[in-house]
Amino acid sequence: MIHEHGTVVRVAEDDMLWGVNVFPMVEQNHLLGDVDALREYFSKNGYLFFRGFLDRDLVGGATTELATELENLNCLRNGTEKMELKIGSSSESALSKEGEDFHGRAVYDTGNQSESVLFQKEMLEDTTNCRELFNCRSLFEFFNHFFGEECVTFDYKWVRAVPSAGFTGLHFDSVYMGRGDTRIISCWIPLDDIDAEQGGLVVCNGSNHFTELIQTYGANDSGWYSNAPIEILEKYGGRWETTDFLRGDIVMFGMSTLHASTPNKTERYRLSCDLRFQPLSEPMDPRYKKGKRASEIF
Repeated sequence: MIHEHGTVVRVAEDDMLWGVNVFPMVEQNHLLGDVDALREYFSKNGYLFFRGFLDRDLVGGATTELATELENLNCLRNGTEKMELKIGSSSESALSKEGEDFHGRAVYDTGNQSESVLFQKEMLEDTTNCRELFNCRSLFEFFNHFFGEECVTFDYKWVRAVPSAGFTGLHFDSVYMGRGDTRIISCWIPLDDIDAEQGGLVVCNGSNHFTELIQTYGANDSGWYSNAPIEILEKYGGRWETTDFLRGDIVMFGMSTLHASTPNKTERYRLSCDLRFQPLSEPMDPRYKKGKRASEIF
């Protein structure tokens, strides 16, 4: 838990100080219903953070399904309850056994410095609660109003279980899905209560105005920018922000908002998912397919 001024908070590979160079996220629940104010805040700061935007039980149902999948793949520690999400030995996981194809269910993703479990489309389509979360009416209603037109989501969903020491480096999402509409918004959803010790999201407030970085690094398919958030402050400015997240919270940010995570320092998997939304009328990055549109949800 983050409490005292000067508490060390590790972001990517830098040790930062709470209240000195990393600060609390500011929730914007009071702006819900005022779309002009939401757009203005988003344009200025690059993100929106809402407490309890999603039904906690809805998110919990998805968490239970993913915990069951981890248990079935032998990714959890023997002798522990699945909802504890205690990390097991990767050598005993079904994902590490040669000659067996589990790619339709999950794969190990080494892109965040560790063997994160990346749940695959086939597995997610076989769920009830996860699909209900992905197609949550409140999300589609929000983006219809925010875009001022019908929205559509990406067919692919990024759902991860991040183990100990795993973290995400500094990046714009534009380097992964920047060949279509520039108004794509990412929704990061913590699937459990996640504090800074377990690997929470960190965003750089104001980084959506880093013109030089957006036009250089952000214009290429180049992966992470770095693991050094302090260097960003020194070179470009901005303000790194995070919080202790609760199940039901949501963070929305644009393609040119720099973000990363704190490392997972616990023995539990950090479960989270990323959904992407954009206006239906705009072209989608050809590497992805259109998923549900708002009119199919309502």
